[in-house]
Amino acid sequence: MKLMSPRKTRPDPAQEELPLNSILPHVLFPGRTTLRVAEVADALNCTIRHVIDLCQEGLIAGIDIKGAGNKSPRQSIRIPVSAYDAYVRASRIGPKD
Repeated sequence: MKLMSPRKTRPDPAQEELPLNSILPHVLFPGRTTLRVAEVADALNCTIRHVIDLCQEGLIAGIDIKGAGNKSPRQSIRIPVSAYDAYVRASRIGPKD
């Protein structure tokens, strides 16, 4: 009977921990004060709807810039960079640096 040696596999890069610095605003958005919902969704690798839900739930502070007289159903939300940063830091799982 032939014994097989354990197969050595490389770790899946998708499963490795994402370094916090790779998604912090000073790295992604240097010099910016506010971000569009789509930018935050791209940075967090989620949907625009999810970011809007996070804003509506109060987990990310957002600013509705749609004027009071605007009757459009479209939301116009901007997210302060400081609010994005606070959300990323608060949502981190695992050991804190």
